[in-house]
Amino acid sequence: MRAVEEPEAAFEPGNRIDQELYEAASSGDSDAFLRVLLNANVLVPIPGDAPLEVTPVQREFRWDAALRDGADVQVFTSLVRLREVMPESRFVYADFRELIGAWPQGDWAMVLNPGTRIGASLRGDQVLALSEWAVRVGLVPARPEVPVPPPRPEPEPAPQLPADLDDRLSSPTIMQKVVPHGHVAWYLEQGYDRVGGFVHSTGDVAELQTPVQLYEALGLSYDGSLFSPGDEGVYVIRWPAYCPDLYRVPFGGRNEDELASWGESGWVIERPPFLGGGFAPGSAGSIREYKVDSLRLPYGAEMYYLARDRSERFIAMYDPDRLAWLRPDANAEGWDGRTEAAQ
Repeated sequence: MRAVEEPEAAFEPGNRIDQELYEAASSGDSDAFLRVLLNANVLVPIPGDAPLEVTPVQREFRWDAALRDGADVQVFTSLVRLREVMPESRFVYADFRELIGAWPQGDWAMVLNPGTRIGASLRGDQVLALSEWAVRVGLVPARPEVPVPPPRPEPEPAPQLPADLDDRLSSPTIMQKVVPHGHVAWYLEQGYDRVGGFVHSTGDVAELQTPVQLYEALGLSYDGSLFSPGDEGVYVIRWPAYCPDLYRVPFGGRNEDELASWGESGWVIERPPFLGGGFAPGSAGSIREYKVDSLRLPYGAEMYYLARDRSERFIAMYDPDRLAWLRPDANAEGWDGRTEAAQ
C-alpha cells in the first residue's frame, strides 16, 4: 500500500503582483516573471525602531532587519508573503527598479519571497547587472556618478503681483470616494454633504474606469460588500482637498498585533482586505490610500457615474449655500452634462 499524497494547498495571492508572478512561475516563464517584478513595489523589512520615512534608496536606511545570514536581503511582494516569513516585522515600500539601482553592496544577494511558491534569488552581481540593463533600456534614469554642485545663488527678482487673486492659489489635490449604491439617494434627495472612510487621489485612480477595476484595486470586493462585480455602474464623488492635514495615511492592520507593529504610527484596525501599509489592497502599492473622519464636502464637489462600458456621466454638483446637490437640466440648450456652477 502507498500513502496518498495530500493535494497542494491553493495559492493565496496577496495582490495582483503575487498572482502574476505565480502564473509566470507555474508556466516556467522567467522573462514574464522578471517583467512583472520590474513593475512592482516591494516590501523591505525594517527594525522596530527605524523611522518609516527612510527608504532603501537612502544611505541612512537600516538593512539589519532585512538581512538573513549576514548577506541575503529579504524582499517581499505583498504583506501576505511578508507575514508568512516574518510575522511581526515592520516594513517600508520601495519601487523595485529604484531598489536595485540603490543596491548597497555587490556581495549581498536579494532573496525574494523566501520559502514561498513565488520565491527567487539574485546574486549581488546579478542585481547590479539587472539595474544596469534597466538604465540602458530606459526603465530608470541613470544616477550621476559625481554630485552636481548647487547653483550659485542669484538675486531674487522682485515679486510681481498677479493680475487675478486665483493666480496666487495652488490647485488642491482632487480626492475621490466610491459611494455605496444605497447612499446615493441620501446625497441627491436629502442634500447629504459628508464623506468618510477610505479615499484616494484622482491622480492615482485615473486609470480605474469601470466598477470592477475600482472594486479590485481598492479592495471593495470583500465578503458582505455592497458592491458586486456584476454592477452596471457605480457612483463616485470628487472634491478639492483644501485641508491636506485631514487626510491621514491609515497605518495599522487587521488586528491588535499588526497595529502594534507600527508603533506610534499605527492607528487603524480594519477588516480584510485592509493591509495597513498606506496603499489600496489590490493596487500592488501603486494607489495611495487615505482615511478621513466625517468630512463636510466643499463647494464644487461633484458626483459622477462610471459605467461598465468605461463611460463617465456627470450627475450633480454640491452647493453648500443651498444645502443641495444641483442637477443639470438635460433639456437646456447647449447643455454639456454639467451645471452652470460646475462650469
